[in-house]
Amino acid sequence: MLAALALLCAACSSPALPAKPPLYVLTALPLFWGEGDVRDIIQGQSRRAPSLNQLSQNWDVRPLDMASAEELQSVGRLLLIQPPRLAPQELVALDAWVRRGGLVVILADPDLRWPQQRALGDPRRAPQASLLSPLYRHWGLDLVADSPVGPPRRARIGGQLLDLAGSGHWKRQSGQCDVPDPALAICPLGQGLALLISDADFLHPSRDARGFLRGFAALNQLLTQKIKENQRTKKGELEKKP
Repeated sequence: MLAALALLCAACSSPALPAKPPLYVLTALPLFWGEGDVRDIIQGQSRRAPSLNQLSQNWDVRPLDMASAEELQSVGRLLLIQPPRLAPQELVALDAWVRRGGLVVILADPDLRWPQQRALGDPRRAPQASLLSPLYRHWGLDLVADSPVGPPRRARIGGQLLDLAGSGHWKRQSGQCDVPDPALAICPLGQGLALLISDADFLHPSRDARGFLRGFAALNQLLTQKIKENQRTKKGELEKKP
């Protein structure tokens, strides 16, 4: 009994680990609940995808069901990974949320090759091509799919060199977006920032182990360093004001 109390006191006196920053994820991929039905979830037979476990090493990952204005109120960082079709009001809310200071990283794949058990035509299946074109065209971008044959596109993102199979490339049509690499677009919007990658398959664990880890290193860099750069820019702009 005393030993148990001593262990309890030691646990109470030990310093608490720093809380991980929250990261909300909106996706049509089976990352949170697997591809089972409600019964599988209740019985605990659905497991988080390895990709989500890897992401959880740095972030407090939380699912977001829809991009409504109400749901976005408590969100600071948002990761969209090949999401389902968003309603027009969700696209408007997402655009307004970014411009108010939100950070969103969007993985928009024009040729998704992520293995899925659900049959083609199943509404629960992640879309084969990104359905966010109204949003990024509003930001002055166009997404062009690469040729389905040939070697993967090599892209430098977040300081990492990635091989992106079945990806596309961004074309700037108007607006303030910058395209430092064909697979990456950086869009300062109002007080916020949108970062777009033209691939989602690089987060699947079936790729080589080093490439898998490089992909997450690049993603973590975008989710941290870019928001710091944006904050420094906004701070400089405020200091210049009379």
